[in-house]
Formats: sequence, C-alpha cells, structure tokens
Amino acid sequence: MHFERPPALDRATRYKHCDVMPLVFLLCYHGLPVTTYVAAVSKMYRAATPSLNYTATGLAAAPRSGGGVAYRWQDRRTGGRVKVGFVTKFMDNHPAGRAWGGILVNLPRDKLEITAVCLNKDPEEADKQYQYIKQGVERYLDLRNHDWFEMREAIAAEQFDVLIYLEVGMDALTYFLAHTRLAPVQCVTWGHSMSSGIPALDYFITLDNELPEAHTHYTETPLFFKSSSVFFLPPREVSATPTRAEFGLSPEAHVYLCPQSMHKMHPDFDHMMAAVLKRDPLGVVVLIDKPGHKHLTPILRERLHRTIPEMASRIIILPTAPDHGRFNMRRHFLELIQSADVMIDSYPIGGGTTSIEAFATNIPIVTLPGKTLPGRFTEFMLRYMDIPELVAKSVDEYVEIAFKVASDSAWQAELRGRIQANKGRLYRDQSAVDEWADFLEHVPHGNIGKWVRP
Repeated sequence: MHFERPPALDRATRYKHCDVMPLVFLLCYHGLPVTTYVAAVSKMYRAATPSLNYTATGLAAAPRSGGGVAYRWQDRRTGGRVKVGFVTKFMDNHPAGRAWGGILVNLPRDKLEITAVCLNKDPEEADKQYQYIKQGVERYLDLRNHDWFEMREAIAAEQFDVLIYLEVGMDALTYFLAHTRLAPVQCVTWGHSMSSGIPALDYFITLDNELPEAHTHYTETPLFFKSSSVFFLPPREVSATPTRAEFGLSPEAHVYLCPQSMHKMHPDFDHMMAAVLKRDPLGVVVLIDKPGHKHLTPILRERLHRTIPEMASRIIILPTAPDHGRFNMRRHFLELIQSADVMIDSYPIGGGTTSIEAFATNIPIVTLPGKTLPGRFTEFMLRYMDIPELVAKSVDEYVEIAFKVASDSAWQAELRGRIQANKGRLYRDQSAVDEWADFLEHVPHGNIGKWVRP
C-alpha cells in the first residue's frame, strides 16, 4: 500500500517526536461551545494540506439512509468479531490511560476483538498503568517508532470496524491522524472534552448529564452514555503524613482546596473564590503550582491582585516541590486533599480525573456545573454517588454550600461517611464496560438509537 508524502506536510508530520500542541487545545477552557472555531481550524488545515482528507484504500463509500455517507471494507468478509481499535498517545498513567485503560482490558472478547493502538510516546516501563494495559489487552499495536504516514498506513492495514480516539486536541499527531478516514466508524470520547471539529469523526461519546442543547456543541453526532464510560482503578492508599501543618497550613483555618491546573483558573472563578473568603473569615483557598505552570502561575498571581485585591493574600499557591523538602506534590497530592476541609471545583471548567481521584480520600467537593461538558464531570460523579446536595445551582448557593461544609464539622463528617460508602461506584465501573460492549456491538450497523437524544 502506497501513501503519498506531500512536502507541505512532510516536515511537520514525519517527525516521530512531534509534540506541537494543537491550535485547538485551550479553546475548551473558556467554558463555552467552540463548535464554530474548531470546525474553522480543521477546515483551514484540510485546505492547506489535502492529504489530511485521505481515505484508506479499500474503504468504499455509499450514501447513508437519512443522509451522510456510510463506509465498508470492500475486501473483508463479514461476520466474526467486531474489530475495534482504541487510539491514543497516552497509553500510560496519563488521565486518558487511567480513564479508559480498564475499558480496553475488561471488554468481553467473545464478540469484540480489541486492539490498543499506542502512538508516539515512550512510556516508562515501570509505569504501572502502561503495564496494566499492555499485559491485559488482547492486542497491542505499538506505533511509537513510526512517523505520521507510517501510523496511518499501519492502522488502515488493520481494517478495523470501529476506531475510538480517546482524545483529540491534546497532541498534534493524534489530531492530524483523526482527519483521515481509516475505518467505517470513527469516534472520539472526552479525553479532551470538546468537539474536534473534524468531519472524519462520526460520533462523540459524552455523558448523559449534559444540557438539553448539548447537541449544538458538537460537529460529531453526540452519543450520551448513561454510565460513567470510564474504568478507573482505585488510587493508592493515603498515608498519615505529611500533615496540614507540614503543608504550611494553619490547623485553625478552614481550608478550601482547588487543586486544578492553572489553565482552568477562569477570571469568573476569581470572584467565586473571593466570595467564599468573604463569607468565611477563617477561610483560605489553596491552589497548586503544578509542573509546567511556571509561566501561568505568575500571571495568575498578578491577576488576582488586580481582580480581587482585598482577598488575594488569602489565596495560597503551594509549590509542587518546595525547597524545604517536607512534601512533594507528585508524591503527596492525595495527602494534601485529605488534609483540606472541602474541595471547591473550578468554574466554568471543573475537575475530571482530579475529582475522581480526590473522592478516594472522602473529601466533599462542591461544584457549580458549567454550560459545557468539561464543567460537568464533578456533578456527574456526585449524582452517581447519590450526593446531589453538593451540586450548586448558582454562585450564591455554591458559596453557602462550601461554607457549610467547611464550618459545620458534623455535616462534613456525615458527607465524608457517605462518600466513603458510595465512592466504590466510581472505580472499576462494570456498568461502563457493559455499556461500551453494547455500543461497540451495535454501532457498526448504525444501531445507535439508545444513545441519541430525541
């Protein structure tokens, strides 16, 4: 099979360690629908580089009843198991690997043939999630030493019935690969939780707690899973040290923790933090200067002194690895969470992986759901655990709930007990495996009605 390698794309995409962040990455952090913008970016790339419009040799197109185009492999016999490829650069301890690795490993193999397609990243051999996926999945297609064109050729040669991209928008190689048609059905799920804008992607796997107008947020057809759609393994056990004092936090203070990435710190959230601190004279808000934020953290500090000058001094930004060496956030992240009184979810973009791992410590998390999917994960988890009273309907209610959790020790203890009793629903979610199996058996035939909203 021959693939043309036009000079316009050759320099950027043949480089096997291409780590250029796609232009679309930060768009979802505005908390607004981005369909128009991502579609325009994809259109620009496709016009500049026609090779992105590639369709694999052997894929035949025909009009689909109801509109659109349906694809099938011309030279592959029908019947047998459904061949599914799950594609990502992050088949390791990355949030995408942690969220869906267990899905790949646990999907039934009587009707499905599952292949993990690992793109261009070299995971540490000691990475437990990488080993869990590689050893547990039926087939592992390692494309780490391939360039973009070789990846395209290798995936097409597999003749998958369904391709699932775990994320599109976090990595250039995956983003450009997703523009090509390499399988009859191509889907993306919420590893990067916004529409891709790419016409070659047919479906977006999302969650059922999206707003009624969510269908307008996607260029793909959104399919609403009732389960969590992920299979997280329980986080490690939390140790007794370091203590709150070792993190430099007063034992007498009410600690409102928001351990999200700095690019989630929307200006609207500045005023929400200020409102919490104004309501609670004993309160401090704690943020984390995560790795890779050396440019963002100073910008945020300066902004806080501009937007909420009267409260900025009560917002503490802990370093990842302080000079005194008493703690290191890479090792003691869960211990910090456990030491707080309450977690406050950032807005309009909230926690995903951070929230699901934080619940392992039994920490109550207060959330105000955003308008788009990346602001609604914590709400989904709380309702999944039957703890809806931590979901606010307004900024004022968000402030009051957070204050009550921090200041009412009896209610906080009750909430922690209920989280401890129900958090098991978030981990090893067999209902998510079952729903993926059901979906993958039906989607090759276009039977998607149960996941489409009326």
